[in-house]
Amino acid sequence: MFLSHINSYLNILILLRINVLVNGCEPNKTVEVKNMKEARDKCVAFIHENDLGGGNWAGGQIMDEKGKVIAIVSYNGRVWEGSTLTGNNKEINL
Repeated sequence: MFLSHINSYLNILILLRINVLVNGCEPNKTVEVKNMKEARDKCVAFIHENDLGGGNWAGGQIMDEKGKVIAIVSYNGRVWEGSTLTGNNKEINL
């Protein structure tokens, strides 16, 4: 089950790649975070600090230590399993 797989990532290196579609913001910024909650919080802060709209947000990709995308942070701060948003992703409740 994916959620039990996610729990195994909570105590290892997790990277967050922030993707934006607007001039003036640092594109594809990657930072190290402690867990998915911190990744979500950084995405939400980045959105607010840069006054981004939903059309400017290309998603926050949460990656494992090997660089594999394991979850996505959407514009509304919700975290979804998988490497791309398909409309069928399960939400990860943090």
